[in-house]
Amino acid sequence: MLAGKFSEALAQSEKASEIDRDEAHTNLGITLLAMGRIDEGVKELEAAAKFGGSSFFKGNLAFAYALSGRKDEALKLAEEIKADKNEAKASYHLAYIYSGLGEKEQALNFLEKAYEEHAIIAYPLFTVEPFFASLRQEPRFKELAKKMGLDKSQPDIRL
Repeated sequence: MLAGKFSEALAQSEKASEIDRDEAHTNLGITLLAMGRIDEGVKELEAAAKFGGSSFFKGNLAFAYALSGRKDEALKLAEEIKADKNEAKASYHLAYIYSGLGEKEQALNFLEKAYEEHAIIAYPLFTVEPFFASLRQEPRFKELAKKMGLDKSQPDIRL
């Protein structure tokens, strides 16, 4: 999916659902979002969230809600993530929720916090994460990528 091969990613996600339902629903949901199939992506991410209540699942679902125009539901999940003091990666997930909501400054604040907390999950994939497509041209994003040594040219995967 991160290479932009959405049809192949979709097929692999469907196969993987036979082995690991929550991860497969997550990958399938994000791939569907990347393909512009927002309603289907939301359904898959809702299914994934039933398997786990972590900020990872809530963050993915909240991002999908934001893309589908369900801002209140996205913000509700963001508040649940903020309230969970046991979540080590919360800042990273909050960053992509606010990115999906179009709140770039808030998203960048959380990304910088995630960096400071060493909580950037997909470190080598940070600059190609579809969640952050709307932030890639922002000077603060570019500076953060540079701090991470990831300022090289990367594919631009958008949701």
